[in-house]
Amino acid sequence: MKSLDVSVNSEKYARIMNEYFSIVPPDMFLTFHNFLFDENLTLAEKTQHFKQLEPEILKLTKLFKERVNELNRLVNKKDFKNYLEATLSWNEIPKKKYTSFLRNINKFVALVMNEKIPVQILMKEEKDWNIFNTPYPLGNQWPNDRFEIPNEVFGLLSGYDRRVMKYKDRLDIGYDKDVFYTSAKYKKEKNTVEIKITDRENDIYQVLSFVRAVGHAFDMLEIADAGGVPCKISAYLSKYSSMVYGYKFIKNNLSQNHQKVLRYNLLSNIASTLFEINVFTKEDVDYSKAYAQAINRCYPMTHQSENPFYIYYKRFLISPMGELVSTMIEMGLYLRDSSKG
Repeated sequence: MKSLDVSVNSEKYARIMNEYFSIVPPDMFLTFHNFLFDENLTLAEKTQHFKQLEPEILKLTKLFKERVNELNRLVNKKDFKNYLEATLSWNEIPKKKYTSFLRNINKFVALVMNEKIPVQILMKEEKDWNIFNTPYPLGNQWPNDRFEIPNEVFGLLSGYDRRVMKYKDRLDIGYDKDVFYTSAKYKKEKNTVEIKITDRENDIYQVLSFVRAVGHAFDMLEIADAGGVPCKISAYLSKYSSMVYGYKFIKNNLSQNHQKVLRYNLLSNIASTLFEINVFTKEDVDYSKAYAQAINRCYPMTHQSENPFYIYYKRFLISPMGELVSTMIEMGLYLRDSSKG
């Protein structure tokens, strides 16, 4: 996902982020999250913790809005209307695909809500979806669905992709706890691809991220071997190809019930993407109301009026609009599959 390198473009942006992270340091986001949302806390305890944090939340809310305005100002200087428009352009996202994504969100939500696992169970078990227990992603319900990186993953991929044996020795794979997303970068001087993996102990999302990176790496090596330039491939088409590669791994190796959980968990990405679309495109929007509206749309069992906890979602700060492309494509793949009956 291409984005603006704000670190070298705006002293104001750097000041905003430094102030933000002085209040809630990047390595403390999980601590703040647990302080508010730990399932062992009662609603009264969560409410009390919220009151304790309220002064800081007000400061972070102000800084978050300043940050959005500064990102929009920076892309305005590059002749974009707002950061969303810039993201669509940088990532070469076809307008029809973006429009289709927005048009089909309700259809996808309805599809997920009709599945017996896990949504109907959740709806029966929980009657009060307040701001402290928003129905966000489920954990791995099938702990046996774990795959060792890279050897076990390569073994599974080689069952249907001959490129594994051809190219796997040209992948330079390493872990980096400081990277936010697993990435694949072509190294022209060696004609290899460097893959940096987030350090999350082979959980299913790390594995899927790795599989997509491998698919992207194989595409780049094929292009290079054919005399082409890997970096010139369309950003959207490149992401689409890697997402399809990951989706095939899901279909081949995960149980039907686990696939339903992954579909359900995609709702959180859709909600966060809808929230960002709103705040980047509407100057007078109330962010807490916009976040609640995005949650309500993706989780119809909720009836929130305001939700200020977007300020503790680190991805918003590290990678603005960073889930747009993958969320669009993944939702489209699921809908395509469902239409086949």
